[in-house]
Amino acid sequence: VAGDVDYYSIVAEAGNRIYFNVDADPERDGTGTDLVLELRSPADALLLSVDSSITGSLSNPAAEGANFTIATAGTYFLRVRHFLGTGTGTYHAFVAAGSGPCGGSCTITCPANVTQSNDPNQCGAVVNYPPPTTTGSCGTVTCSPPAGSFFPVGTTTVTCTPSTGSPCTFTVTIDDNQAPSITCPANITQANDANQCGAVVSYAPMASDNCPGVMVSCTPPSGSFYPVGTTSATCTATDTASNTATCGFTVTVNDAQAPALTCPANVTTPANTTMGMTVGANVTFAAPTVTDNCPGVGAATCVPASGSFFPVGTTNVTCSATDGAGNTGTCGFTVTVTSGFTNCYVDDATGDTFSINTDPTSPLYRFWQYRVAASALILQGSAEYLVYVPGRSLAAYDHDSATVSMDANISFSSRSGTVRVVERTGNIQHVLRDRNVTNDPPCM
Repeated sequence: VAGDVDYYSIVAEAGNRIYFNVDADPERDGTGTDLVLELRSPADALLLSVDSSITGSLSNPAAEGANFTIATAGTYFLRVRHFLGTGTGTYHAFVAAGSGPCGGSCTITCPANVTQSNDPNQCGAVVNYPPPTTTGSCGTVTCSPPAGSFFPVGTTTVTCTPSTGSPCTFTVTIDDNQAPSITCPANITQANDANQCGAVVSYAPMASDNCPGVMVSCTPPSGSFYPVGTTSATCTATDTASNTATCGFTVTVNDAQAPALTCPANVTTPANTTMGMTVGANVTFAAPTVTDNCPGVGAATCVPASGSFFPVGTTNVTCSATDGAGNTGTCGFTVTVTSGFTNCYVDDATGDTFSINTDPTSPLYRFWQYRVAASALILQGSAEYLVYVPGRSLAAYDHDSATVSMDANISFSSRSGTVRVVERTGNIQHVLRDRNVTNDPPCM
């Protein structure tokens, strides 16, 4: 410490020689300390002074010493102070007294440098090294850290100091040869993110090591976008000694999103043909648009299909599309076919109806239909003769059919009319009498 003065005492007999020295840079890191060593008498009188200044050169670490022959027995002192009285630093000092040359010679030799692996699950190892060898009068030798100590991973300098004589040093190096431990998460399965053909997946593997500082990296990394399907992920733990351990798992993203369909608008069209006894229209409509979060979705299928025959009235159409994952989306709309008849009459008593198309521009021109209310029987055909004068009269007949005949006479001036239909097989007659043609409901 700056400004401190250190005293060391030693007992010497008359005729003994006191030997002292100092090592001003024991760490050998180039930061030595400028010191002055003074040997002082029992009365604190200066007997000998040595300057161990190293200022200006560190190529030869400062290690200065001297010896002095004692004339009078007593307790003598080695005084150590900083050259300028202000600096700080570390030093090793040695002082001894004896009857031999230079106070008794001591030679100490440290063991060779030690290198070994860490103890299992420890960031270091217990090291038992052999004691240093000595020759001469060395007294007790103390090593720091002592044999049997726990040495951390890395290199540690051991200093062995005799009671008399200069210390020696060697190194103990512990290598970390233990791989980390890593545990991956269980296989992950989750649904796709909305409108995405995959999902962002996060996970956290667990890693541990005998030494701090283990790092974990994964491919693909946590938080990555994983496509629909199964992807293998690999995680690696690396410690500060470059030991590694790996683990793996799978990420499965299921496509759980159905395709989106947009159907055409509702369709309304007049009847333009017949199918058996049914009046209707062959209706063609645009295909629905289909989108999906993943490629490969098929075209939409509609029931009834475009181009089908639709009877008079409203029919629901349902369209669907299925993607590669088996998800099905649907949409719907209606097809309304309006009546193909322009003139319709009702029997006031029986409820029988007679309908006929009097529009020369219609594909159903002259087509007629008679419905028996009691039995829902439908008889129909195409009139070979038709004269229609709006507001005055309607006259029509159909005599060329092999199965049925029809005669119709409607008078708008008398607001009445008669229709006779005969089933040729069995000569069954059906007669409709409309006593007020002006209040008949519209054609359906």
